[in-house]
Amino acid sequence: MKYLLGLNLKPDGASGTRSLLFPVAALVTGVVASVLLSQVVKENIENEAHLRFERQASDAKHVIEARIKSYFDVLYGLGALFSKSGTLSRAEFHQYVTALDLAHRYPGFQGLNYAEYVTRANKARFEARVRADTSLDSRGYPGFAIKPSGERADYYVLNYLEPMAANQYAFGLDIAANPTIANPRAVALALASARDSGELTSSGQLLNVGQSRALAMLALRLPVYRSDAPTRTREERRAAYLGSVGAGFRVRELVQGALDESALQHMHFRLYEAGPARGYVPNPEIMSEERLLFDSKDLVAPATGERQSGATPFNITLPMEVAGRIWEVHFSAAHEAFVRGTDVTLPWIVLAGGILISLLVVGMFYSLVSSRGRALEMAKVITKDLRESEESLAEAQRMAHLGNWSCDPITGT
Repeated sequence: MKYLLGLNLKPDGASGTRSLLFPVAALVTGVVASVLLSQVVKENIENEAHLRFERQASDAKHVIEARIKSYFDVLYGLGALFSKSGTLSRAEFHQYVTALDLAHRYPGFQGLNYAEYVTRANKARFEARVRADTSLDSRGYPGFAIKPSGERADYYVLNYLEPMAANQYAFGLDIAANPTIANPRAVALALASARDSGELTSSGQLLNVGQSRALAMLALRLPVYRSDAPTRTREERRAAYLGSVGAGFRVRELVQGALDESALQHMHFRLYEAGPARGYVPNPEIMSEERLLFDSKDLVAPATGERQSGATPFNITLPMEVAGRIWEVHFSAAHEAFVRGTDVTLPWIVLAGGILISLLVVGMFYSLVSSRGRALEMAKVITKDLRESEESLAEAQRMAHLGNWSCDPITGT
């Protein structure tokens, strides 16, 4: 027994050092796992916030598209009205537009009009017919004449306008030869292209920008054909062409309300005209102030005391086709608008909790290792005392000339 205790309970420094490696390894593993888990939680929060941002941007885009479609439907209805009768009276047109209640149902519209296609041979007859029209004004329009004056092969004359009082200056204007625009030839080509295609067209350029961007308008035109004539081919459409209905609308009123006021406080969008739909390729470099149709900052008062965040703001660009052209809506929002306070602290809570659990586990392992060490020290002391006791007994027996014996009653030994 003495031999065994003396041999096995001898402390081993290398073994003690190795026994601490497991707790240290557990601590390192726990800390690394906690850091990785907190990063996973943070990324999930970021992804969820970005999805909320994209969903809100997409909803706003769909609202704008739905409004544009409703405005287009008005033009299609107006085109059908003129296609049924080439001799629609001015009073009937006035009643129709009045019934639409544009101010309340379609606040973006600043006016509706009809540009009649007139050939040089029919110019005099057309002017005489308009002068004699007393359906709305009993005095008629004795001074009516196509403007600008001059002989041209074709005329696209604004004949019906509502509201008339606000658009009196354009009454009789040949929109294909408008002297107030920079490139009348381009307008004539656009009208001819719309006539041949039968599609709704947009100029893509803001009007009245010099006055105020809030008052700036876009123009839309839809070709009108005789309802009893075929329009399957380009030649048939040219033969059946009567003119075009058009509208000017303010982009501000069109998009106002796409986002509620609370959303506008943290979400910003800008609407750009990106060019023809055919061959469209996203190109951020072409986005400039000249192509800017609307900025949502015009709808809200300047914010004061805004919080600045070091995180990258959310951004997304959503294109949509409008009358053969592409509009791009550029949405942006501050990072903290979609990442709530609890979301910000959750990764830190996970990290702190993981480290705390790791420390508890390490403490448990260290307690087990240290208790074994204390047991070894205690066994060492007991062995030493036992050895000293045996030596003292042997010395006492030697001096007293005594001995000791033991007997096993079972075995008889």
